[in-house]
Amino acid sequence: MKVAILDGTLCTGVTELISVEGMENVVVLDSDSEDFNFLYRKYENGKWSEEKFIPELQEPKSEAEKIQDSILAFQEAFATKYEEDIETNIKRDEVLATIYETVLEGNE
Repeated sequence: MKVAILDGTLCTGVTELISVEGMENVVVLDSDSEDFNFLYRKYENGKWSEEKFIPELQEPKSEAEKIQDSILAFQEAFATKYEEDIETNIKRDEVLATIYETVLEGNE
């Protein structure tokens, strides 16, 4: 059977499937319908939109942009780890202070 594959309500592809059982993101089409009629149209309340919603293509990132993105991701991960280490050290210091206080009180 011919089906439209939906991303939300937008048709992003048309294909043939044997079964659609359990699939929520498909709409069964008439076998004689033409694939391109549904592509980039919205399916809402059991009806197809007249207007096509063609997504804007983004320019591929340059190598410099990819490297910059990787550096930024690394810096964010490093900062997160640093903050976690600080929190761990503060907790450790609080536990040690409690132990020292207990030991000192026991010696009096």
